[in-house]
Amino acid sequence: MAGMGIWFWWVFIAPFGVFLFSATLNGMTITTPLPPPAAHSLPYQVQIFDTDCYGVMWHGAYHRWLELARCEYFKALGCPLADLNNEGPEGNAPLVFPVAEQNLAYHAPAKLWDDLTITTRIQKKGVRIIFHQQVVHAATNKALVTATTTCAIMQESAGRWRPARNLPAPLTEALANSNGAA
Repeated sequence: MAGMGIWFWWVFIAPFGVFLFSATLNGMTITTPLPPPAAHSLPYQVQIFDTDCYGVMWHGAYHRWLELARCEYFKALGCPLADLNNEGPEGNAPLVFPVAEQNLAYHAPAKLWDDLTITTRIQKKGVRIIFHQQVVHAATNKALVTATTTCAIMQESAGRWRPARNLPAPLTEALANSNGAA
């Protein structure tokens, strides 16, 4: 039966991306995974100042950890925020990344001295960068918090901050190399 074939597709939506698998028979066979953006992991141990009087992680401290992980992600890309904020790459005007939206889902509490891993993935969407983050208990691999943070990409122009339509080459290359879809 020429031209007749079996085809199927499967989409799996994970916290950090979409994976697509498709195939055809009696013709061309295609397997296409769409990997999530490359991840950066940051280890962290819960400190006394992160907890309440019962040794349970205070919910507001997660914001500090997530910010730390975002900053470390830029450093790992080879584009430290200090370089982007101060002089701007390649003589361009400085860039800033103000948080426009942040959503956290708390799944389980962290406790004093727990070892955690904060995983960060990024996605560029127009003049915004979306950070997909997860805080995981290192010993149990249990997700404690999942977060999505959307940051605007702003650049100084004539003394005012405006959306940066084009990213500087070093950041564009770093995002492309990380599969962050620059």
